Parts: sequence; structure tokens; C-alpha cells
Amino acid sequence: MDDGVSSVTVTGNICYHAGEWAIQIHGGANNTFQNNIFDLSSAGTELGLYQSSGIAPTGMTGNVFQRNIVYSATTFTSTLWTDSHGANAALTDTTNMYFSANGSAIPNTTIVDPNRQLANPLMTNPAVGDYTLSPSSPAYTSLSWTTLPTDAGPLPNPY
Repeated sequence: MDDGVSSVTVTGNICYHAGEWAIQIHGGANNTFQNNIFDLSSAGTELGLYQSSGIAPTGMTGNVFQRNIVYSATTFTSTLWTDSHGANAALTDTTNMYFSANGSAIPNTTIVDPNRQLANPLMTNPAVGDYTLSPSSPAYTSLSWTTLPTDAGPLPNPY
């Protein structure tokens, strides 16, 4: 979501081995991230970069990160977000599920989820890329989770 990309909904994805950040919102407004799984098990991976660029005329308003699963098999970084957005650009971060498979602390600093759910989402075997949730996963009740598609992306270029 670079260079002012705005009014996009990102849903139904599994993000893993992302590098430095799983997502980046750079100058955009009215973007929604919901019903995604973010596996931050790669060393040093943060959940996101929230960075102002002065491109969006609305000042990065209306961005929402909600009802996602944030997981790590390793120790989380000391902060989930790098936030350099400036004034009047708060990200609404709420009602996400966080789980540390090794029991390490899960940070809730910089951009704070006031209604975060700390629970095991009961994924089948994320170590081998199987993020299927058990029918008894608390994500279904606490996040109103919708089952993800089973196809693997990215989709082929139609052109």
C-alpha cells in the first residue's frame, strides 16, 4: 500500500516470510485490512509500517486493521508497528487475535489494539504452511472469522 494507495480492502490473505514488514501503509487513506493471517515468525518481521508521505489529501484518515490473526512461532519484535505517520493519521487497530507459539511477550505499543484477543487460533500446522483453523477456533466467535479460500496465490496474470 505504497505511495498513497487508498480505498482498498485487503481480506482473506495469509502473509508469511514478508521481510521487514508484513504490511505497509504509506500515505494512503480509507484502507481496510481484515480477516487475514499474518505469520511474523521470520526473524525481525514487524506487523507493519505506518508512514505519512503527504500524498493522500485526506491525511491518512480512515485506515483500519481489524479482525486479523497475528501469529509467531518465534519471539515477536519489541514493537509490532513502526509508526511515522505524523498528526491526524491514526490507524484504527482493534479486535485482532494475537498468539505466540513459544509463549513470548506480544507487544501492544506504538499503535495499540485496545480490544486485542490473546488466544491460540488453533491452526492445523503453520510450521508447514497449513493455516487452516480448527472448527473450535476462538477466532470464529471472538473475531467473527470467515474461512479463508484454499487456493494459493498470487493469482496468474490474466494478460
